[in-house]
Amino acid sequence: MQTMSNKVINSLLNYLENGDEVDRCYAAKTLGNLKIKEATKALLERLKDEDVNVCIDAISALGKIKEPSVLPSLLKSLEKNPDIDVKFAITESLAHYQSKEAINTLLKLAEKYPKEMNFDQNEDSDSWWDLQEKAIVILGEMKVKAAYPVLKNILEDDVSQDIEAIILKALAKLEDPDADEYLINRMNGTDNDSTEVQQRGAATALGFSNTKTTLQALGRSLVSNSADIRENVLYALGKRKATPYIKVVVLSLRDPAANVKRAALQVLQDLSTEPQSNKRFNFNQIAIMLEEQDATLQAAILAFFQEQQKLNSVVDSLSEESLQLINQCLKSDNDNVLAQAAQLARITSNPKSVDLLFNLASNDDCSAWVRKEAILALGQTLDTINDADEKKNALLNLRALIQNEEQAVRSSTIQALLDLSNSSDIQEESLPPILILLTTLRGEQFNLQGDEACETGDNTHLFSIDEAQNINSTISTLEAIMWKNFSKGKKIVRCKIDTYSDARRICARLLSSNTQKKYDELIVNALSECLNDDDENLREEAIESLSNISLKNPLVPGLNNIFGQLVTLLDSKNSDIRLACIHAIAHSGNRAALPHLIDYLSDENYLVQLHALNGLVYILKNKANLTEAQQIEHMTINNISNEQIIEVLFDCLQAKNYSVSMATIEALSDLQQKSAIEQIIDIALTDEGQSVRHISELLKRLDTEKSTEFLLTRLNTMSDSSYRRYVMEMLEVIISPDNDHKDVA
Repeated sequence: MQTMSNKVINSLLNYLENGDEVDRCYAAKTLGNLKIKEATKALLERLKDEDVNVCIDAISALGKIKEPSVLPSLLKSLEKNPDIDVKFAITESLAHYQSKEAINTLLKLAEKYPKEMNFDQNEDSDSWWDLQEKAIVILGEMKVKAAYPVLKNILEDDVSQDIEAIILKALAKLEDPDADEYLINRMNGTDNDSTEVQQRGAATALGFSNTKTTLQALGRSLVSNSADIRENVLYALGKRKATPYIKVVVLSLRDPAANVKRAALQVLQDLSTEPQSNKRFNFNQIAIMLEEQDATLQAAILAFFQEQQKLNSVVDSLSEESLQLINQCLKSDNDNVLAQAAQLARITSNPKSVDLLFNLASNDDCSAWVRKEAILALGQTLDTINDADEKKNALLNLRALIQNEEQAVRSSTIQALLDLSNSSDIQEESLPPILILLTTLRGEQFNLQGDEACETGDNTHLFSIDEAQNINSTISTLEAIMWKNFSKGKKIVRCKIDTYSDARRICARLLSSNTQKKYDELIVNALSECLNDDDENLREEAIESLSNISLKNPLVPGLNNIFGQLVTLLDSKNSDIRLACIHAIAHSGNRAALPHLIDYLSDENYLVQLHALNGLVYILKNKANLTEAQQIEHMTINNISNEQIIEVLFDCLQAKNYSVSMATIEALSDLQQKSAIEQIIDIALTDEGQSVRHISELLKRLDTEKSTEFLLTRLNTMSDSSYRRYVMEMLEVIISPDNDHKDVA
């Protein structure tokens, strides 16, 4: 009895022999991608096909199958078939064979025009040139040491100048001692009086070598008198990830030539991502270069330190002098240097940078970019202040920036306060940052100066809480402090300025990133108040945040209380709010959301349909991870069965919007609904093939045998080869071993 794979192969062989030109092309491609050795004879027959595209696809397939017995036939076709595309395909296929015969053919193609070959005449160009270039590349990739004298002769021929870089690269890849010596001498200009252009070309090519000899030669060439050669050598060392030469690269940062310095910086940055590099640096030697008044150099060094700090703390190894030099960069007049210095301060949390960062953050003359980076750095460094009063004043100063005219400043200030709130070191502060964020979200501010400050836009000393001392960080205490201050003569004013409205929206958006569980309920309550706000944008941000909080933990106290409000807001004319509500009710895990999600599968906005569908699957698969007891407690209604939801999903396969039908396919596949296979195949064959591979992967996970069976039926009953090719492609993915089809996609 034939296996399903054998049935597929036999069907493909039939189309290879008897199909039209499209069938023959795609059958050849599929057999080659599947590496079916039994197809070798049939593919060889296609070398004489009347359609040149079929011939080319058969050649490519034979190369992938790599059956040695076909080589003589390929070489004969290479010689006799005049079509350059056929010759090119055969030359490419020779890369799959390590035989002497294949290598000799490549050497001949590279060396000189093969007079015995038939070529179609072309007055504009010589077809052999393309074959020569391809042969040279393949010889390098195959590391054919016998290619050295051939490539050397080509290189020294004046006609070869157009492909000089290709030849040099191939020589470097040979890993042949003679080829290495030749390239080294060419780079150094010792044996053949190389021009500087040739020396630079050799240096670049050695970046593709893997031998120790050439690596050492590159290192020695950094003392070249030519700045351009030194530049090329540095880039070659970077390409080879030459971490043993890091110290030499660092020294090149002092090179008088700007192009060499830039190359050294680039290479240093590339090497900084190599974990082993970190141990090879003397970071103080690099930091001392910050003394040079070169903004490009300073910015690059600071960026380099950032990358290194991610791998292993470099700050701990720096001297006091080096740390001071880094801090001084926060006084630079160059935006790039300032931004990089602020980013480094954010990573290292250096307490000595706090004042300098505040100077940048509060300076209206600085660019928004620099101010943003300085503020974000304060979100990490304020934590290092030990004095409670000093820390409180710093928080008050930071709070004032929430009303800044620049949105980037407002947004980064709120993010910085949230970072501080998330920090475990700030739990016992007299002014918890979370309190500032919550009052901002509520559209309220503490103000000792009366209404005038708000009306005139005076942003100084907007926030002061003298009574709030020794606050415990529990939710109940925070609530008490808030309302205590709201009623204690600290005049609370609502600012109706656009900047503050925007700050509220930003607060609503970012608060879902809170990581302190003790604040969760307080945040949920504050966000819930926003659901009735007049600001539609604020409502949307609040709903999305509540949705994200539910996604992390649907059992946070207070979340279940807002379910009804969210359902009411589903009727909003604003599709963005409908989307946000769909996310929120789905992430709750509450099965009471099911009828509402089903209703919105017919929404006029396809995005709403799409997310309603995803919400159904989320609840159906209980991705909220609720236990049975929690589900019973959590839900208020449960009158829709899983079977009813599956039935609704089947209806969605016929959705007019392709994204919705694709999401449905993924959902049904995820839910292991094997009865959907035929319908899924129908969709794959009606979208002009744009998703056949992705759908095939889903079918493979769903049921390989049943999917193959249905596809074979389609293959043999379809009258149009333009659709049969999609079926062949799907069969290839489904019956191929895992990961094989990814290589040929």
